[in-house]
Amino acid sequence: MPGPAIPRVATCQMAVRRARMSIIFTVVGLVWLVASLAYSGRLTPRTLTSCSMVGATALIVSLALLRRAPRLPREPMTREQQARIRRIVIAINILEWVAVATACAVLMLVHLPEYIPTAAGIIVGLYLYPIAGALRAPLHTATATLLLGWNCVALATLSRWRQVSVGAAGTGGILLASSAVTLAWALWRTRNAAPLPTVAAADMLAP
Repeated sequence: MPGPAIPRVATCQMAVRRARMSIIFTVVGLVWLVASLAYSGRLTPRTLTSCSMVGATALIVSLALLRRAPRLPREPMTREQQARIRRIVIAINILEWVAVATACAVLMLVHLPEYIPTAAGIIVGLYLYPIAGALRAPLHTATATLLLGWNCVALATLSRWRQVSVGAAGTGGILLASSAVTLAWALWRTRNAAPLPTVAAADMLAP
């Protein structure tokens, strides 16, 4: 069954999806970064304040994008298409959490907890490929590639004790940068937002 057409113009659903993914990238990226700072003994009031400011900024901009979303046209998708996308996203999320939990359990069992951030980074990278397809977000494919590349390099070149201090910091940086790029791209696409009807057929591009 072919998926819904891809709009050439910015839509309400696109803005909402980008805002949500930006919030997720920011939260997960900060978790990785704070874990790295704490593990390496660099988590100070100053660095924690800086992380909090980054998170607050991303949240404020994401909320601004969500407020702008209702003024954009809606994608003319049927309920069946919306339900299909929702089922795909839920299934992918369940698989991701099961994979992360399994990796954590195995690494704890073999007394290698330092590799948990790297393993989780690889799993998140793999998870983003189908998510990018389901949500029609090509920027997420770039994030997935960067996460996979960085964590595979970290796994191959970094010592066990630097998987958290260096590897997790890199993963956090990639996710935070992806959040910023996602928001900037979405804000630019929606800069001329105005109340409009649904997207016309002429503005749609078949996949």
